Amino acid sequence: MNDVRIMFERLETTNMRVIMQSEEQVELSFTRTWNSSLEGKLAPLNIDKRFLVTYLLSLLNLGANFKV
Repeated sequence: MNDVRIMFERLETTNMRVIMQSEEQVELSFTRTWNSSLEGKLAPLNIDKRFLVTYLLSLLNLGANFKV
């Protein structure tokens, strides 16, 4: 039997922006800037976590006699 472990990571961020966008993909950036009010609550790190999302497209040829 496989030992499957699922890990969830939650990152509370203060900003989100689109870095790059095309017809095929988009890159998103989620950032959190550390400041002294967070001392003792969070590690003193500035975080920029990015996700690259690729769009998957399918083309469907229904034929000339198909009516919507």
